[in-house]
Amino acid sequence: MIDNLYFRAVRNDIKLPHKINLGVVSSTVQGPLYEVLLAALSQDTLPLAEILRHPQLTENAPADIIRAVDAGVAMGLFEVTAGTVPPPPENIPEQPQISLPFNQLTLKNEQFSGRPVSLACVATGTGYSLSDFDAAILYELSEAGKNGLADRVLAQLSKSERSIQKDGKPITDDKIRREVVEQACAQFLSQAVPQLYRLGILQSRPSS
Repeated sequence: MIDNLYFRAVRNDIKLPHKINLGVVSSTVQGPLYEVLLAALSQDTLPLAEILRHPQLTENAPADIIRAVDAGVAMGLFEVTAGTVPPPPENIPEQPQISLPFNQLTLKNEQFSGRPVSLACVATGTGYSLSDFDAAILYELSEAGKNGLADRVLAQLSKSERSIQKDGKPITDDKIRREVVEQACAQFLSQAVPQLYRLGILQSRPSS
């Protein structure tokens, strides 16, 4: 069964050491083995058999490699897919579209819902979860493109009567709220959008 599973880096811009908080405990991934795995899985989606045969890992015991991959998955460094995942396009359009009607409807109904939003991902054969705030950004991006994205997200945020927080406290200052939303939109465009293209959740609009 494991032969049918593929592994890849969650994003291609992750740097080591990679730290994650697990409740009251924090754990860090680093070292030469993880450097090689991260470099390889940032470029390609590979089955375990190919990872074990990687030329830069020949000096590592297979059991050590498997444990490192397993730990990387557990800590959000790598993810498991049901097949290969293509790279994103070199030029991402100003207004991509959501590829599946199910995902379109989910985003429309679940933005600012107060709970994680799960989308169908055909490329991996699994689901993909994002925050309700990111869902609102994605929905507005697909509806009207990059221009004025933060303004539209702010408008939807006001309509929803939801608050966003900074340092665990609701933001009441309009200027700070705008800055936070603008930063969130910029980060989403640079990091999440290429990932969503790779997963097939986003696609370019057909030429008219």
